[in-house]
Amino acid sequence: MRYHNSGLSVIPIKPSSKVPIISGWEKFSTTQSTKAELERWWKDIPNANIGIALGPANSKDGRYLFVVDQDV
Repeated sequence: MRYHNSGLSVIPIKPSSKVPIISGWEKFSTTQSTKAELERWWKDIPNANIGIALGPANSKDGRYLFVVDQDV
């Protein structure tokens, strides 16, 4: 909820993975997930990891969340 309250579009992902669990997760790149969705997802999938759907849904004041993923 802390990420959601910070304005980020949170989605559940498979444990030890970067793969979204929910179908249609792409819509959360443009529309922020709701508190009710988050509560339902983590009630149904309590061991899910936290993912952030990147895109305009995470824009603040014209600035975007920028992520670099480097696997070594």
